[in-house]
Amino acid sequence: MISNSCALRHSPSATTLAFVLAVGVIGALVQACATGRVQTATSIANTPEFQKYLATLAQDFESLNPDRILPHYSPTDYNLSFETPYRVVTGAAEHRAAVIALAEKVKELHVTINPDYEAWKDGDRVWTTIGFSANGELRNGKKFAMTGWHSAVWDKVDGRWAISYEHFGGKPEATAPPPAPVVIPPPPPTPTPVPPLQFGDVFFDFDKWAIRPDQTATLQANIDLLKAHPDVRILVEGHCDERGGESYNFGLGDRRAEAVKKYLVAKGIAPERLAVVSYGKQRPFEQGHGEPMWSKNRRAHFLVIK
Repeated sequence: MISNSCALRHSPSATTLAFVLAVGVIGALVQACATGRVQTATSIANTPEFQKYLATLAQDFESLNPDRILPHYSPTDYNLSFETPYRVVTGAAEHRAAVIALAEKVKELHVTINPDYEAWKDGDRVWTTIGFSANGELRNGKKFAMTGWHSAVWDKVDGRWAISYEHFGGKPEATAPPPAPVVIPPPPPTPTPVPPLQFGDVFFDFDKWAIRPDQTATLQANIDLLKAHPDVRILVEGHCDERGGESYNFGLGDRRAEAVKKYLVAKGIAPERLAVVSYGKQRPFEQGHGEPMWSKNRRAHFLVIK
C-alpha cells in the first residue's frame, strides 16, 4: 500500500486503494475533516501491530466486500485527498457509497504492499505511509494495474485504531473505460453575479504551527466573513516551505491547518463547517529558494468548498 508523501505519509488503507481505483472506475475523491492535537509527532518503528493492520487492510480490500473494508475507518469523520484537481466526496456516508460502487465495478483485485513502512505517533494518533502495487480486472473485462504510495492518519475510536484521513499518490498503468456521457439539463436562469468571498491566508514561522500575533487580524476578518455567510464551508489547507522531508512536512502542514481550525472554533465557528487537509511542501505558492519565497509558502490557505 504506500510510501513517500502526504499529510505525514499516512497509511496504505483499503479505502485509499478503493478510492484510487474509484478515480478511474467511479471518479470519486474525498476530502473532509480530521481532528488532532498540536504537538510534535515522534517516529516509531515498523511495529508488528501496524504491519498487521496494513496487511489486513490490503486483504480486506482484495475481498471487495464493503462490510470487511469499512470497519477499518472512522464511522463519523473521514477525509481522502488525491494529487489531482479538486473532485470532492465528503464524509463517511459518501465514503461508504463509493466503496460499494467500487465493489460493483471491479471483478478481481490483487494488492501487494511493501514490506517496510514509515510511522509517526502523536498521543492517540498515528500517521503511516507505505508503497503498494495493485492489478485486477473490471466487470466489463478491462484490465488495470497501478503503483504508488498511500498514507493515512489513524485515530483511536472506541479503543481501536481507525482511519480518519487518507492521501493517495500514484499513477495507473492502465485506465478504466471512460464513464458514460452525462446528459446536462438546460441551465437555470442566470442569477445576479456575486463577488467571490476573499479569505486571507495565515502565515507561520519556520517549523512552527502556533498562530502568530500578527496573523490574528487576518483570522478575525475571515471569521467575520464566515459569520456573515453561515452557509459557507471552508477547507483549510496546510502548506510548508521546501525544506525538510516530505513526510515531516505533511505532518507539519496538518498541524498548521488544525491550529487554524481550533482558533476558528474557539471564536464561534461551527467545526462541521471546517475541513482540513495537508499538502506539505508539494504545492508551493512561490517558486524559488530563500526566505522571501519560503515565508510565503508557510501558510494555511482557505478554500471555499460550499
